[in-house]
Amino acid sequence: MASLPAKLMTEAESGLSQSPIRRLPPEIVDQIAESYLSHDDWKSIRLTSRFFDRSMIRLLFRRVFLSKTKLDRDVFLNISRSPHLATAARELTWYELAEDGDVFRDRDLSDYPDQSGNTFELPPFLTLARDAFWWPGSIGNHHPSDLLPWFQVALNNMPNIESFVSCRMPESRVVSKKQYLLTAQALYDGGSSPKRMNDGFYHFLLPTMRLPESSIKRLVLANEGIESSTFRIQPSDGPAFQKLTHIHLSIGRLRSSSDGGLSGVKVCLRSAFALEELRLCFRTENGIRGPKWRAAWQQTEHHSAVVAQLFDAGSEKEAMFWPHLRRLELEDIWLRQRHKIKIVLKLLEAHSSTLRHLAFRQCEIIGRMLSGMSNIPGLKLESLQITDHTDAVVLVLADSVLLGYVNNTGPPPDNVWRSSAICSASTWEAGLSVYDTRFKPKGMADYTDEDMAIIFECLHHSTEETPPSGSSVDEQVTVVETTMDNDTVTHTVAHGTESSSFMRSMAGSHPTKLWLFKHADGRQAISDEPLEFFSDWENSAPEDSDDSESDDAGGDSNSDDEGSDDELYVREEGNRKALDEDSDGVTSEDDGPSISVSVFYPNP
Repeated sequence: MASLPAKLMTEAESGLSQSPIRRLPPEIVDQIAESYLSHDDWKSIRLTSRFFDRSMIRLLFRRVFLSKTKLDRDVFLNISRSPHLATAARELTWYELAEDGDVFRDRDLSDYPDQSGNTFELPPFLTLARDAFWWPGSIGNHHPSDLLPWFQVALNNMPNIESFVSCRMPESRVVSKKQYLLTAQALYDGGSSPKRMNDGFYHFLLPTMRLPESSIKRLVLANEGIESSTFRIQPSDGPAFQKLTHIHLSIGRLRSSSDGGLSGVKVCLRSAFALEELRLCFRTENGIRGPKWRAAWQQTEHHSAVVAQLFDAGSEKEAMFWPHLRRLELEDIWLRQRHKIKIVLKLLEAHSSTLRHLAFRQCEIIGRMLSGMSNIPGLKLESLQITDHTDAVVLVLADSVLLGYVNNTGPPPDNVWRSSAICSASTWEAGLSVYDTRFKPKGMADYTDEDMAIIFECLHHSTEETPPSGSSVDEQVTVVETTMDNDTVTHTVAHGTESSSFMRSMAGSHPTKLWLFKHADGRQAISDEPLEFFSDWENSAPEDSDDSESDDAGGDSNSDDEGSDDELYVREEGNRKALDEDSDGVTSEDDGPSISVSVFYPNP
C-alpha cells in the first residue's frame, strides 16, 4: 500500500499534469522562483510535484553551511552523501565561533540556599555546550590537520562548489537541540584571542584552496571579532589565491606592528593573477563614527600606515597589479588625507585600462579625489558609486554628473568644493529610507512617537517570529520535546488557593504563553483562564496531596499549597490546544513520573 505522502504527491501531480505551468521551460521556472518566491515557498513548492524538484533543489541547496557544531557537520555530510543534493551546492559558508563550552562553568544551587523555592534549574549548559562541538578548542590532542581528510572527501562529492565564505556565526544559530535550544548568542563572550578567530578558514578552507586541484574562485573572509585575524595569512599561502577571481576581504582593526600584520595579505593579493573583483573593508564593529559617526581609529596614524603598507609600493615589483581587474570596492577608508588620495589614485591609474566599476563606501570622498580621477588617462568607468552617511554636510551629485566628470565626457560640477564630502544621488536616496534627513520647521518636534516606531522598525527588523533556523537546508524538526525529572522542574506556588498553576516563557520564536490548570478531581486544561473550564476553581484542591509529595518535588513547603505539583507546557501556536483532544479542551491526567516541556515551531 502506498504511503500517504506518496499518495498525496501522486494526486498533486495528476492535478498539475493538465496545468500550463508544466509546459514552461525550466529556465523560466527558475527565474520566477528566484525573483518572486521566498525560501519557505521553495520548500513548499518542492513537495507539490516532481516537476519543481530540480529547480527548488538548485535554490535550496546552492549554499551549504558548516561550523564546528555537530548539527552543522551532520547536515553537511548528509548533503555530500546525496548526489542529487551535492551537485546543487555552489557555495560553502563556514560559520565561525571561537567560543565553545569553556565559557560556562558549573554552578551549585547550594550556593543560593535562600532562593531554592524560586529557582528553576535549567539544563547544564556546560555539558550541553561541550557535547555540541565535534572540534572543541579544549581538545589539544586532536590537531585540525587530523580532521581535514573527511572534510576534503565530503567536498570532493560537491564538484560545483566554487565559493568559500568565512564569517561570524549568527547569534540565533542553534548549536544544540538536546534538552534546550542553545544558540550561539549564549556562547559569545568577546574575550577570544584573534589567534582563535576564523579557525575554520585557516585550518580547513585555506588548506583546501592550496591544493592544485582546487576549483575555488570566490572568497569572502569577514572578521569574526573586532580585531582582524588576517595576520594569520602567511606569504606561503600565495598559491591558494592564484585561481581566485573574486575576493572580498575584511581588514578590520589590525594589531599594532610595523606593517599591521599585512605582509602575508600583500603577497597573497599580489598572487591573485586572475582577480576580476576586489572588495576591501576596514570597518570595525564597535567603531564610533564621526565627526559624530566616523570610526575614530581610522583617523589615527596606525590606520594611515596600514593603507600605505597595503597599497603603496616601494618599487614596481611590489606594486599591486591585476591584469583582469574590472571592479574595485573600498569601504571605510578615510580618504581626506593627501597621501591616501595619492596612493589610491596611483592604484586606479595602474588599472585604468580594465577597471569599469568603482565603489567607495563611507570613505569621505572629496572634490580633490574626483579631480585627480578625471586626470587619469584611459579611465572609462561604467559605474561609480559613492556612499557616505557619515557626515551631516554631504554634497549629493547625480550619478551621471559624477560619471561624466570622472570620464572626461562632461563638465565639472559647479558646486563641488575640493574639501567637501560627496555622495552619489542613487545611494543617498536609498539611505533616506533609513535616515530621515528632511528639514523640519523651527518649533516642530523632531519626531513623533509614530515616526520613531517606523524608524526603529527600519533599523532593527523584528525577528521575534522567525524560527530558529537560518539555514537553507531542510530541517524537518518541528517539535522539540524534552522530559525532565519532577524534582528538578516542579515548583509549588501559593496564590491564595490550594490549586496549582505555573507559567514560564521559553527562548525561541514568538511564544503564546498558556497555563496548565489541574483540578482536584484530576482533570487538566490548558488556557489562560481556569474559569472557562472549572466554575469552582477558587475552591479546588488536589485530593491526594500530602507533605511527602511536596518534599519530593523539591518545591516550597508553604502550607497554603502543600503537595501541589506544577507542570510546564509552552506552545508556540496562535490557537489554544489541549494536550489530549478531549471535549471542551479538558484533558485527562498524566500518570507519568516526569513532566514534558514541548516547544512547537512552525515548519521551516
